[in-house]
Amino acid sequence: MREWETVASWGEVVRGVISLRAGVFVTGATILAACGGGGGGGGLSDVGDQNDLPPVAAATVIGGGNGNTVRSGSVVLLTTKDSDGQDSPILRTTWQAEDPSVLLQERTANTVAFEAPNVTQPTDFSFTATVFDAEDQTDTVTVTLTVIPAQDLDKFLTVDGAAVGALGGTGA
Repeated sequence: MREWETVASWGEVVRGVISLRAGVFVTGATILAACGGGGGGGGLSDVGDQNDLPPVAAATVIGGGNGNTVRSGSVVLLTTKDSDGQDSPILRTTWQAEDPSVLLQERTANTVAFEAPNVTQPTDFSFTATVFDAEDQTDTVTVTLTVIPAQDLDKFLTVDGAAVGALGGTGA
């Protein structure tokens, strides 16, 4: 029983906690008032003062050689990873192939892949990407690449005067 007599009553403990919380609240309010938090007027805060600029779309061909040239049968990636949301993040990208026979497969939120179609002569293919930012503003970019026919893989080549087959054997 003596042990309880030396401890403050629960009422005193609760009043002490309430007093402590009130002191923290008053201190916090004083700090906020001192640094201008409370809105209104000539602060330098840019929260909510964005210019609402639209995104800037940029498309890149991964796997394309000089001038975005690829061989028939090559797997090609198209990405908008370098697009800029300016003042809002880019949330999604849509891709469309001009030629409906080209099937685009989504790889990531901003990247698609496709297999370059078989062609008998150099052929241009165009793809359009639209990027959407967090405010649902958009920008569109079109990229064109040239698909060239694949060489006959069974054709013998000459390397240093020796005929070399498709599998690297010499034609002796």
